[in-house]
Amino acid sequence: MSTLLNEVGTHRIVYKAESFVTGKTVTAYIWNPSLTKSALQTFTEVEEGLYYLDYNFAVAGTYMGKFYENDVGKASGTFRVSGIETDITFLKDIEGGRWVIDKDDNQMIFYKSDNITEVARFDLKSADGEAAWANIFERSRA
Repeated sequence: MSTLLNEVGTHRIVYKAESFVTGKTVTAYIWNPSLTKSALQTFTEVEEGLYYLDYNFAVAGTYMGKFYENDVGKASGTFRVSGIETDITFLKDIEGGRWVIDKDDNQMIFYKSDNITEVARFDLKSADGEAAWANIFERSRA
């Protein structure tokens, strides 16, 4: 089993018991991208041998899981969490609202489409690498 998830956060893992047998205790250990093992996770039975677990994939990366039926290892799986939805939201926010150059701090400030909520700040520099608010050659995330 291999699954691609488009963003970090809580996602539902669905498990099919061997031969769709009902009444099993389905559990799993899940290792995060840093290879830290979770506490034992217990699935909830839906019906007809199908079980689910809502699990928080807290960071982007590859997770591994080992799945048990009545304490007997039955399957393994990987979950790739990309974080792409967060990236897309950030890009939409940067492009959707106003931006302002702060002359006092030599920064460019980006706002969401409401033109109030700040999204990001960038330090501005001239061609010689000095902080500047005009004749900008480079910007870097503040």
